[in-house]
Amino acid sequence: SNPRYLMISLISFNIAFPIMIMTASLVAILTFKKGLDPDNFVIPLETALTDMILTTCIACLMTAY
Repeated sequence: SNPRYLMISLISFNIAFPIMIMTASLVAILTFKKGLDPDNFVIPLETALTDMILTTCIACLMTAY
C-alpha cells in the first residue's frame, strides 16, 4: 500500500531489463555459433541472472530510499 515499494519495483525493473535483454541475446548468439542448443543455455542463465540482478537492485534501492 506504500507507493514507495511500487516505485522501487519499477525502477529496479527498468535497470535490470536492458541488462537481461543484452545478456540473453549474447548468450543465444554465442551458443548457436558453437553449435549448441540455445534453449538449454539461455533460459537457465537468464532466470538465474534475472533473480540475481533484480534482488540486488531492489536491495540497493531499499537501502537508498
